[in-house]
This record gives sequence, C-alpha cells and structure tokens, in this order.
Amino acid sequence: MNDSKARRGLLCPPPMEPDRSRYAWRRHEWLSFRRATQLTALVGSHKLPVAAQLREGASGSWRNRNATSASCQWMSSLRNSEPRRRLLLALGFLSGVFLAIPSWADGPVPVEGSESRVNTDSQGYQSQARVVAAPDGAFIVAWTDYPPQGYPDPGHIEARRFTGDGLPVDSTDLRVSPAANALRAWHSDVAATAEGTFLVAWEGGYGGYPGPELAREIRARRFGLRGQALDDPPIAVNTETVSSQNHPAASPTADGGFVVVWDSDDSYVRGRRFRANGEPVDPEDLSLSPLADQSLSPAVAALPDGGFLVVWENWNGFGLLARRIAADGTHADPVPFFVNTTNDGYQYDPQVASDPSGDFVVVWENYDYGAAGPDVTIRARRFAADGTSRDQEDWLVSTSPTANHGEADVAVDAEGNFVVAWTSFTKPGLPSVDATVMARRFRSDASPADAIPMRLSTDDGPYVHEAQPSVNAMHDGDLLAVWLRLQQGGPEEADVWMRRFGRPTIAVTAGGGTDPAIPCSLVEAITAANTAVAAGGCPAGNEGAVIELPPGGSFRFSTATEGVNALPVIRRSVTIRGNGSRIERDPALPCPGVPDLRLFEVADGGILTLEDVELRGGCSGGAGGAVLASGGTVILRKTKITGHRAGGDGGGVAVVDGNLYVHDSVAENNTSGGAGGGFSVTGGPGALRIERSTVVGNSASAGGGLEVSSNRIGAVSQSTFVGNSAGGAGGGVRLDHAGARLDLDHATFTGNSSGAHVAAGRLRLHGTVIGESSGGSDCSLSGGEVLAMCANLDTDGSCAALGGAAISTVPSFDLGPLAEGEGPTPTRFPLAQSPVLDGDPACETAPGAPLGSDQRGLHRPADDDGDGQPECDLGAVERGPIFLDGFESGSAARWSSHQSPIGPFGMSERCSAHVEGRAGTAAAFRTGDRLRAWPAGR
Repeated sequence: MNDSKARRGLLCPPPMEPDRSRYAWRRHEWLSFRRATQLTALVGSHKLPVAAQLREGASGSWRNRNATSASCQWMSSLRNSEPRRRLLLALGFLSGVFLAIPSWADGPVPVEGSESRVNTDSQGYQSQARVVAAPDGAFIVAWTDYPPQGYPDPGHIEARRFTGDGLPVDSTDLRVSPAANALRAWHSDVAATAEGTFLVAWEGGYGGYPGPELAREIRARRFGLRGQALDDPPIAVNTETVSSQNHPAASPTADGGFVVVWDSDDSYVRGRRFRANGEPVDPEDLSLSPLADQSLSPAVAALPDGGFLVVWENWNGFGLLARRIAADGTHADPVPFFVNTTNDGYQYDPQVASDPSGDFVVVWENYDYGAAGPDVTIRARRFAADGTSRDQEDWLVSTSPTANHGEADVAVDAEGNFVVAWTSFTKPGLPSVDATVMARRFRSDASPADAIPMRLSTDDGPYVHEAQPSVNAMHDGDLLAVWLRLQQGGPEEADVWMRRFGRPTIAVTAGGGTDPAIPCSLVEAITAANTAVAAGGCPAGNEGAVIELPPGGSFRFSTATEGVNALPVIRRSVTIRGNGSRIERDPALPCPGVPDLRLFEVADGGILTLEDVELRGGCSGGAGGAVLASGGTVILRKTKITGHRAGGDGGGVAVVDGNLYVHDSVAENNTSGGAGGGFSVTGGPGALRIERSTVVGNSASAGGGLEVSSNRIGAVSQSTFVGNSAGGAGGGVRLDHAGARLDLDHATFTGNSSGAHVAAGRLRLHGTVIGESSGGSDCSLSGGEVLAMCANLDTDGSCAALGGAAISTVPSFDLGPLAEGEGPTPTRFPLAQSPVLDGDPACETAPGAPLGSDQRGLHRPADDDGDGQPECDLGAVERGPIFLDGFESGSAARWSSHQSPIGPFGMSERCSAHVEGRAGTAAAFRTGDRLRAWPAGR
C-alpha cells in the first residue's frame, strides 16, 4: 500500500525552482511525503533509484525534504534528451507534465473569443492558476510566479483582474504577496463576494532556500472594485503556529464575508472566517477534522445559511471526508461523512462547488496502481444542502480507457448545472506526449451535456504541454477556464492562459410567431436554445443560447405559445440581448381577460438573462405577470419591467424556489393580487440580489415593491424604492419567513405607502434612508427583528424605535424628484442641505467591503462639505461637491474619480461592522448641523 502511494511521491520542481516543500508544481499536489519510503522507477532503458530514506517526526511532517535532490538533478540532465521525453511519458503526472488524447480535440462547445495569455510577465514559470468570477461577470486570476533567477525571490503570488467583457483591469500583473528576500509564497486560491471584492489566500514562509525552512503560514489579501489592495500587511489567517500550515482554499460566505481552510503538519484541517472588511469572525482557528485524523488537501464551498462545507483527504481510511459547518462556527455534522463509495485504489485532491440552494458536487482523482501501471480517473458525487447524497454511488466523469486524468476542478452555476475540468495524459506505452486540459459539462441531474469531453485549448504545437485547469461557471451559463501552458523545445517558460466558452448566438430578425416569412423568430430562437435542434430559420443551441434581438425591435404577442406563456418555457441557459427592444402582450387586450398571457416562464434548471430589453403589459391569473421562475433563475441587466398584472404573487417577477439577480434595472407600475407588486421571492433557499435598480409605483396586497417569503440571505443595495403601495403592511418591502434575512444597504426608500414591515425574519439597515411614507409607518414589526448598522435615517421615528440609535430621525430627506440622469435608472438626487450628505464616513457595504460607486455607477465617496474628508452620502446616490449649492460653485479639487475611500488601502475604521438591535444602545455624534448615529462597540 505504501509502495503504491510512493509511486505518486516522486516529485521534482521545475527548472530554476527552489525546494517546494511537501508538494510540487500544482495547486493540490499529488502526495504528501509523510508515508513515502522507497521507489524504483523503470523508464525505457533507464533505471531511476530513489532511496528517499524519509523520516517521520512526531507530528507526521516530512523531515528530509532534500532526499530526492539527486534524482531531480538526474532528471534535469535529461531536459533536452529523448530519455527525458520517455520519462515524462511514463511518469507524466509525477513530473508535473500531463499527457493528452488528441482525438478529443474537437469539443462540442462553441467558443466566445480566442484563448489569450493572462500573465504579462512571461519570464520564469507561472503555476497553480485559479479563477473566480463575481456575479456581475468581473473575474480575477491568481497564480504562483517562480522567477527565473530563483533565490532571493523563490516564488510569489500574482494576479490580474478582468471586466465581465474580458477586458483587463490591470495593465500588468499585480503583486499580491509582499516583496521580500527569501519570503516564499505559493499555493494560492481566490474567492469573490457578491459586492465584487476579491480575496487571494496563499501559503508562505521564510527560509528554506538556502538554509533550514521555517514554519509555513497562511496569508490573505483583499482587493476592491477598483483594484486597490485593502490589506497592508496581508491578513494573518492562521493563529496556530506550532506546525506548518499548508494548502489554503477560500470561499465567500452567504453573509458577504470569506472563509479560508487549510491543512497543517499536525494532520488537522483548520479554518477561519472573516468579515468582508478583513476582521476575523473567529478569534482562533476552527478545528474542522476529527482528532488523530490524517487529514489534508481541503476544499471549501459556501452554504446559503451563512455556513460552509469542507471536504478533505482522509489518510486513515484513504478516502474523502466532508463536514458542514454552521453559520455560528459549530459542526453541523457531529461526525464527518464519507464522500466516495469507490474504494479501489486511493482518492485524492477533492474539489467542491455549491449552488445558491446549498446543493453541492465533489470531484476527485481515483488512483489505482495495477500491474499495467497507474490507472487514474476523475469521479464525482452530488449532495443536497443537508448532506444527504443525491447519488447512491460516486460515478465516473472522465471516459477514455487509454488515458490517465488528474488535477480535477469543478464549478456550478446558479441552477446546479456543473462543469468538471481536468488534465489528461496518455498511459505509458502510447505514442502521444502532448499534454492538454479537458472539460465536460453536466446538467443538475448529472446527465452529461457533452457526449464526449471537450478540449479547452486550441494549441496543437508538438512541444506544448498544458495542465492545472481551473474553471468558473458564470451566472448566465457561460464557462470561463484558465490553465498552465508549458512551452518546450526552445526557451522554456510556463504561462497562464484563459478562454471563455459561450453559447451559440442566434440572431432574431423580427416578429414573435412562427411565420415562415420570418427567417428566425423569437419563439423559434428559444425553441432552438432549449432543444439544441434547429427550429425554423434559427440554428441549434447548445445547452442554451444567446439570442440577439434587432436594435429597437418590437415583439407583440396576443396568443400563448406554451401554457399561459407568450414564449416557450425557458429550460436551458438563455440570454436575450434586447438592444433596446420591447417584448409585450398586445395592449389592445384587456387585463384581466382572455387570453391569460404571461411573457416568460423559467423551469427548474433554466436560466433567463435579460439584457437591455423592456417587458411590458403581461397578464397572469397566477403568479408572475411578466416572468415566473419555478425553480429557475432570473437575471435582469438594464431591463425594464413595466405595466404587468398578476392575480397571484409577483406583479412583475415571481420567483419560487429559484434565484433572482437584478442589476441596473427598473420595475415600474406592476400590480399583484397577492404579495410583491414589483418582485416576489418565495419557497426554498436561493439567491436574492437587487442592486443599482429602481422599483417605483408598484402595488400589492403586501410588499408593494418587494416581498420576501423565503429562507434566504438577500440584499437590496444602492437602489431606490419610490411610490410603491400595499393594501396591508410593507409598502416598500415585506419579510414574511423566519429564515429570511435581507440587508437594505445604502438604499433610498421614500414616498411608499409604508416603508418596511417584518412579519418574520431579519431586516438590517445600513446607510439607508427609509421614510416620508404616505400612509403607514416607515418601519413596522409583527415578528422577527429590525437591526441597524452605522448611520441610517427615518422621518417618523418608527425605524429608530425598532433598530436602535444607529437610526436617526429627521423631518425630511430633502431629495429631488425621481428623475432620469446619469446612469441607466431614475434616482432621487440629494439637495444642497439634505441630511443624507456625508452620512457614512466609512463608505462600506453592510458586510464591510469598500462601497466604490453609487446607483448611477459614479464614484463614492465625495467631499460634499469641503472639509477635506471625502465621505459617502446615505442612500443610493452620491451628490458630489460640484453640485453643492444646487449648481456649480463647488471646487473640482474636492471631487475626483480617482479618490480612494478614507484610510490606508481604502478602508476606514470610523464605522462599526457590527449591528445595533432594537434593544441596543449607541452614542450620537454631530457632523456640521446633521445628527449622525454611531453604533456602540466593534
């Protein structure tokens, strides 16, 4: 048993790379040296003895990390020789080069754009790249850079950020880990919050080249929306310092923070949680694996209740264990549960990803060493959020009998569809020596979307080897992949490359039906996207499609196509780019009346993304006047939902057991006979995020603007709710579920029939103004709780009575009328003497991330009062000093798009990240003539 493990233990660093300690040249390396004893590898006519003579200390750590130096030097001497190529062929995934199957070169997924290099500095070796995307599509890639000069810079972490369109934010590579002689950094991982703050975590330490190696530690650093480093020095993640800490993995948490997990040389898996502002939630490391368990190589994923899931290798049983951790840091599973059911060979290198409902999928390598050599496959298993398995047994992902597979990664989209990527290499004795990276997509029920795996790269050069893939499933259904490319046969270098895989684009000419005179109608385009079969004049989709409408097009429907829906039910990932088009029910038809015609329905597993389109006049006797998502996901971007009516919940959009993301959009004059005039979110857990949007003039029996009757953590940020009404409570918003948790973060709620009502759940205000209600109270409570952070304002004292002294009462907000202006949505602009001005000195989101911009997308903070201290205004809109006197007397020197938030690296300590409750106490302070509330304590 130990011999077969040792066969995976022969690991040599790439040229110019110093000692890499326990693992070599990959993110989660092949084997700890703890149990390795001796290996003899026969390669062609060459015999390579490796008498490692490794010793284990009391902690189980490897004490003689230079034992393989002679054999590594031998390998280096074969760098440009044919025996070296035979060595790579036979020991592909032991040396860091992985061999592929050329017959898989033609993958079924169409490509959006060509592959491109990520790193700008191509000197030396880039390795262990990881990619993650924020909900708006912006993404970051982080990797380890091994400079060609080696010591005194033996390795550091770099990163580069990109917009949702794939344009680089950084002109050159960002140095993430500090620059210091002999400070080693490697094994990075990345995470992104819903607000777009990125965290990079890595393993690092001093010493080891030359001289003795000191204990390794876990460090992390956050980067804001504009790329500023938010931590200097980096965050010290671990508190345990007796042994070395290794292999960090990071994930965002549902409450807007982060969690980092790692393994240590004392055989434990540990973790620690942090708020979005970098403050630790846990004073000390959490112990995640059992006592006396040989645990290493953890992976982590978020759960919707604020907790997380961790998976790791268990060397006592040579399998994989998992455990759910509750939001309070306790073990939701008293005893970890086994992930794998296959016990032939050994299970290594788990990776895990979760969807918004908390369901998760784990992938890993199954390594079996037989008489014919190693047989390595990728396996997977799915689990529900409560830890119960959705698959009776684990199952095979990779399919080729002539190849070995390693370095798996997995990503899950909003609907539980997932993609698995891996490195593929030929088995010994086969002729190919070209390494490559592969991927395969699966639907949420684990049925394969691809009959065969697809190749991620297009480079077929004879001396190109590619490995270490990392994948991210974008919210709209696209796939983003990065990988390592090693160029040989000349100057050797290893770079990070990326590629975005889109869905087919279907161009719609005009019209709404199936008129044969129309080359490709909208109905036919959705049918083609759903079925992957050409419909009418529309080409086939592939697990969905991007449907392009003509600029300013008009699509009017008077009859249903499927059920009570004007258009076919969305069953795959469908993006409709409207280019200013309108989709509507015939306005000549009465509502309520015949036909009962909703515009869209999204089925379980479907994702509907609407971009730059107006939906008008839908009419439904049930839920969802414009859109109903029954288990599906709705994403609105620069979209207008106006004039719809529903007999049930959700006059505009109703989401049941699904996900809702609203960005830069408007819901206007929609009516519900149930709850949620603009939006209604009910059923089970999922995602809810409304940002930089306006909800105006909607009506319902309860929750005129928004109804949340669902067990989920959601946020309304930098958005405006104006003139919404409810026959009952909550003209602006109502919460009515014990598990509902909603943040109103720098939001403006004004002129609604009543502001916010909590029947059950938790409402938290942060930088928000809620008042000037036309009939009822600004805030009311019949169950649950109202909390407040930092400074907030109301106008009748009802919110202050419930939320504590972090809410102040003023006679009026002194805001201008709702009007179009800069940005895609109408807003209420603060007047010169408004009490909202400079109300938030910290300029942070509720979780603690830098705010950056207002509802219009303009910079925050600004120095409104000219005191040299730029501070954020309360509510959704930042006024700026150029308009301080109502027009233009402000100094341009007091406003700049290049200003950073207060404090070093963009952070201020003048606002607490903790909340005030209805029984809380706080001090008050005064800025100018405006009263501000200061939460007590930190």
